[in-house]
Amino acid sequence: MANKRCQFLRLTGIRKFLDHITGISREPSMQLKSLDLDCAFLMSRHLLKLKIIMDLCPALKMLTLRSSYSDQLVGTIRASLPKLEYLQLVGQDYTMMYSIQQDEYVATITVKTSATRLQSLDRFMYPNLKVLSFDCLHDLQDPLQSSLNHLLRNCPRLTAFDVRLPLEHFCSLVHMFQELFRSLDPTNSVSGTKRCLRIRSLATEHSVEMVIPWVGHTLGANTAVEVKMMGPKASNRHLELIFREYGSFIKVLLANDTLDDGLVGSLLKSDQGNGSIIENLTIDPSSLTDARLVEAILQRCMPRKEVALAFSCLEKDEHLTQMHDVLMHVGRKTTRLILHGRGKPSEWFMNITVSRSGLWDVRHLEIAFEGRVRMDERSMKRLLALISTPGTAGTTGAATTSDGHRRQTTLTRSILPLQTFRLTDCELLTEDWNTVLTTMDLKMMQRLSFEGTNFGTEQFDLLIEQLNKLLERSKSAMSSRGGLYQENRSRWC
Repeated sequence: MANKRCQFLRLTGIRKFLDHITGISREPSMQLKSLDLDCAFLMSRHLLKLKIIMDLCPALKMLTLRSSYSDQLVGTIRASLPKLEYLQLVGQDYTMMYSIQQDEYVATITVKTSATRLQSLDRFMYPNLKVLSFDCLHDLQDPLQSSLNHLLRNCPRLTAFDVRLPLEHFCSLVHMFQELFRSLDPTNSVSGTKRCLRIRSLATEHSVEMVIPWVGHTLGANTAVEVKMMGPKASNRHLELIFREYGSFIKVLLANDTLDDGLVGSLLKSDQGNGSIIENLTIDPSSLTDARLVEAILQRCMPRKEVALAFSCLEKDEHLTQMHDVLMHVGRKTTRLILHGRGKPSEWFMNITVSRSGLWDVRHLEIAFEGRVRMDERSMKRLLALISTPGTAGTTGAATTSDGHRRQTTLTRSILPLQTFRLTDCELLTEDWNTVLTTMDLKMMQRLSFEGTNFGTEQFDLLIEQLNKLLERSKSAMSSRGGLYQENRSRWC
């Protein structure tokens, strides 16, 4: 604390720190704004020591005390330290945050515990308990429902719940909370109590998070579900029920190769009546039997922010064929494309026939090999076709003219440069690197990665040179526009 430049300080493992504080004059710490102390059991005799610290730290705004303490000391602590803006008291399984609002301390208590310990919460928390966080690792039994019912009726500020439990209990927990809220607000009026329930899955399963804002006992319009399928296929059977009941509330869906026809069917059924709010979608369609299933999902994703297709194991002929089928249906709706394969590029990458002209909206491209493979000449052609930016792309359609005849028309649109390009685990010849770096349009590039490749200082120098040329062209274009503006202005005036 004698360091006059220190602004944030946390002391851990010194449980008797306050016992060593004396009234002897010391150098003040003028810059210290936040102090975090790990104390033993907090006693009344420690209040004087805390006041000494406050006098030595005139800029201190937040004090955190990690300790076991009795509720009788809370008011005394707040009264003894009037200069604090924030006082945080951290116990074994709960956090009490006091903040000054309109010259009064307003308390917010967050409890993090297990479902089995809800019945033993200290009653002094009830008036200020606002956030209740607990893990429920077993079946939903009556003691849990009774405990929650008791807390809801006795904690007037309790409006936020954060629960972590197995996927198989997700829907049951939502139904249980709905019954609890119905018992408190049977009329379900629009002006009823607003609460928020956040449910998260365990780390060993697919990552699912549901955020449900309740009005009375009705799911709010802003209910959002985020699904990241990273777990084993065995967890899919629990996801099917979640998809059927709450699929229309899914906002983010990141699906690995465990996404199968059954899950897609459940998702589409849930969307039929309510539509879809999916904004970010990532799909690995390896386990799907029909490419049109991906198209069916995309049709329910408007408006969307991102559609990513991830194709893995492309060294297998059936996966390569599936990739072409899927891109034929939805390539022009894709914003991110991820290609991954094992083995030499000549064994799979050179057989990729898609190019940027068929991927209108792709702004992010990732190509991943394994084992630091070397790119051959034919594979380089495929790479250049994927990273180059043709000015326009066309598609042929039919239109009816004024005389009633059908005529073929060609629709064209511009293709924007890539914003992200990632190439991993491969080696290119020096001349091939030169071709890649001079062919790639860098005007909109935000992220560029060559992890695991032989990209070196020579290539880095060339990249800097290309960026400098781009900068000079931009400056020249701006100067030209400025000169034209001045010329036109002189004519008008």
